[in-house]
Amino acid sequence: MATQDDARGREKRSGHPAPAVDTAADQPWWVTAIVIIGALAVLSLTVGALFGPQTVLAPGQHMNAAAHVWARYAAAYNVALGVALLALLAIRARRILAGTLVQAAFAEVLLAVVAIIDHRWEQIPADIILLIAFVLSASRLFGQPPWRTAAWRDSR
Repeated sequence: MATQDDARGREKRSGHPAPAVDTAADQPWWVTAIVIIGALAVLSLTVGALFGPQTVLAPGQHMNAAAHVWARYAAAYNVALGVALLALLAIRARRILAGTLVQAAFAEVLLAVVAIIDHRWEQIPADIILLIAFVLSASRLFGQPPWRTAAWRDSR
């Protein structure tokens, strides 16, 4: 009798995409933890942007009306991403969650670039940790690394 691992091995050799994680039992606890912690980290940026918008400025810059507007736009994006991560986790939409984690990972890359430009060196380790955690989680949910095109294709 063939096991699920045997079936996955045949699919990999045949060039068809490996199936994403199918059940809650297939999803390790650390993926859930990363999604929750990552969503809370993204949502915490919302709090900063709304209640302490000066946190989005580079050192030495001063708040003006444009910075307040931009902070609200950043807050809206962060709420959408954080809530989407939690909602997708809750409804067990694993493939969509994996894609959203890749989007969040790309956002962390861009945040790290901005931190380098603005000389916010203390921010970079958190961005790198979240980037790696999001990519590892997406890889687990896809069943393969997200940079492989087969990860994004339906297995039907």
